[in-house]
Amino acid sequence: MSVLEHQDYDPAAIMGGLYGDGIIALKGAFTPEWADAMHEDIMTLYAEAKAVQGGSLPRGPERWYVEVQPE
Repeated sequence: MSVLEHQDYDPAAIMGGLYGDGIIALKGAFTPEWADAMHEDIMTLYAEAKAVQGGSLPRGPERWYVEVQPE
């Protein structure tokens, strides 16, 4: 059983977070391996975008805007 199967959820707190700050978190929602794979995918897409003229837009020092299409 995963950590999530034993966790109690407070719907009011979740809705308050979404409609308040607009940010919520769920510790243990993703495994470290999944996060590492996602990071690798995003960095690959970033490198591809940087290789194309106009594929990324500067947003400040060491910051770039790259749009990734959801799959």
